[in-house]
Parts: sequence; structure tokens; C-alpha cells
Amino acid sequence: MHVEFGLLIFTTGFCSCSNIDDVDKTMNEINEQTENMKQIQEALSAPIGAATDFDEVRDSFLFSSPSEAAQKVQNDNDGLAELQREMAL
Repeated sequence: MHVEFGLLIFTTGFCSCSNIDDVDKTMNEINEQTENMKQIQEALSAPIGAATDFDEVRDSFLFSSPSEAAQKVQNDNDGLAELQREMAL
């Protein structure tokens, strides 16, 4: 596809390329700009800051029953106690 696009640019006079090196240079610049645009789009579409944290917090509080919530609290307390013991060493 890149070769066809390069030939299209060369034959339509889109750029004033006079040899194959100019075409390659132009194609490399186009590919680089395309990659830059993709990175920008990915960065803009990714959730940031509070949005990501909010989803995690919300999911951690969704339980199907009170006993499930109690088990989660107990697991968190056990994990905290274990961490405190490790830090005391």
C-alpha cells in the first residue's frame, strides 16, 4: 500500500520528487507523521487521573451480597496486617 501511495504522489505531482530517493524520503516523512498521529490519538483516548481511579474504586465497592462485602473487608485487613508484619522486620 505504501508503494502505491508513493507512486500516486509521484505521478500526480503532489510533491516535486525528481528521483526515487526523494520519493523514499517523502514516504518516510508521511509514515512518521502517521505514526505521530496514531500516538496522539491513543494518548487522547486513554482515561487519565480521576477517571481511572474512580472506575477502580467503584468496582471495589460492588458486591453481590453483604457477606461478600464482609469477606472483602476481612481480606483487606488480613493483607494490611501481613504488610505491617513484613515492614516491622
